[in-house]
Amino acid sequence: MSPRRSVINCRTVLYSFSVLLLSCVQGPLSPVEPVWGKVACGHCNMLVSEKRTAAQAVLADSVRTFFDDVGCMALFLEREKAPFKEAWVLQDQAAWVSLRDAHFVAGQKTPMDFGFVASATGGLLFKDVAQQVNELQQERAR
Repeated sequence: MSPRRSVINCRTVLYSFSVLLLSCVQGPLSPVEPVWGKVACGHCNMLVSEKRTAAQAVLADSVRTFFDDVGCMALFLEREKAPFKEAWVLQDQAAWVSLRDAHFVAGQKTPMDFGFVASATGGLLFKDVAQQVNELQQERAR
């Protein structure tokens, strides 16, 4: 093997190792845009197509799940007892906001008729939304 070829092989190995190492380093979680109208809700299987009501969560097993309605996310997390690493809602159709920082307004038209939309002017926290969604679901089951 020529010295030039040896140097090229060494560089290739080092480059490959660097790429592999960088791909293993996990940075902070951040929201991603779903493929609107193509990805199914993790709870009801409807297509996630309305930005006004969209939500997403990265579960403890690192699986990202999208939701067409914040009520679907609340029921999914309750039903699956699914701990999540991070979750976001699309606030005012403009920016993904961490579920911990999100506020909601009630009485809105939503895909699954739970009625909650993330808004900077909202007064409800997700725990309030989840409680009301569970109560509504119980009423619907009767």
